Amino acid sequence: MTELLADIGFGHAGTSADHVHEGWGPTEPFHRWTVGAESRMRLPLSRPGPGCIVAINAAPWRDEACLPSQAVMMAINGRLAGTFQFNEHRSFAFALPEAVRNDAEIVLSICHLNSSTPRPAAGRDHAGSPLGLMVTSVRIFRLAHTAFAMRTRPAFLGRVSDGSLQTALEKAGCPAPGALVMGFESIGQNCEFGLIQRAFGADPLGLLRFASNVTHLLVDGLMARFAGIGDPQTTRIYVSDPPQPEFKVHEQRYYLWYSTGRTEAETTRAAILADQCRKLNFLRRKFVEDLRDGSKIHVLTRPEILTEAEALAVFCALQMEGPNALLWTVHGDPARTGQVDCLRPGFLRGHLGAVDERNYATPDAWLSVLANAYALARVYPVG
Repeated sequence: MTELLADIGFGHAGTSADHVHEGWGPTEPFHRWTVGAESRMRLPLSRPGPGCIVAINAAPWRDEACLPSQAVMMAINGRLAGTFQFNEHRSFAFALPEAVRNDAEIVLSICHLNSSTPRPAAGRDHAGSPLGLMVTSVRIFRLAHTAFAMRTRPAFLGRVSDGSLQTALEKAGCPAPGALVMGFESIGQNCEFGLIQRAFGADPLGLLRFASNVTHLLVDGLMARFAGIGDPQTTRIYVSDPPQPEFKVHEQRYYLWYSTGRTEAETTRAAILADQCRKLNFLRRKFVEDLRDGSKIHVLTRPEILTEAEALAVFCALQMEGPNALLWTVHGDPARTGQVDCLRPGFLRGHLGAVDERNYATPDAWLSVLANAYALARVYPVG
């Protein structure tokens, strides 16, 4: 079972003051800035052993004209843990290097690699120090540790349109497509996977099935079990622009947005708000129950390429309620279309190949990826 070893908040209500060393600005309401060329903090670990994952929630200071992104290097006790490029708020995670597992003290260093570090507008420069990352949290997880080498399953051959792909899946012992897609649940970002489920005859209820979201707040939502979702004070109803004006929902606590399919000719804004708040609360309870059951594979797809570090942060958060598998998708490599990599038990990367103008992949690619993820999750279940 996954353990949460530490959850360090960097706002006024957090405990970052107990851990940070040099290279940090003052605590602000919800975050703290790294300042200067390097920032260091002591992680609350002593001889941590295997299986530890550090997850960081942060955003860069940037200037579109002179610094559209920042590059940082993360090191643990002087050992490189990873290099990351930031141009927006992100959650990402990395494993502790093996060489530090028996160290009595664990120190995280954040080193800024940009050749010139920007200075913000007057009043925001923290006594003349250049700003780096706005850090909101650092979490430490211990996953079930299993020595594991990546496994890859090749694509299934065939087409949905002529039934040959379905036949290939049947010969391999996979469920029929309608039953197969019911074993998966979308956790964002858009309607794509929900529409794939519908195309294969399945329309399951799901909190995030048709809701767009952002990854760092998805992680926070998973950690909080989406507590407070559906509050009328943080649920906004608005009408989309022509040519198809309809009521849409913007849930502000976790930054979800989706269409209701209803118009002003059919109902009122007040009725839609009451209905959507009830719906969100119901779907939240169902979502948490399914997490505790641990039988579904959660699908995370993004129009941009999601890195392994970002997907790992989501995977760790999913583990807090049960042994939940994650399938995250990437696109853009036609030669790998339909393949799935298992990087650790339950941590799966699916290759969707080419996408259309909406960034949607073909049903053929999706069905091959889902069948391979289903097979890998059964052979290498989450520990």
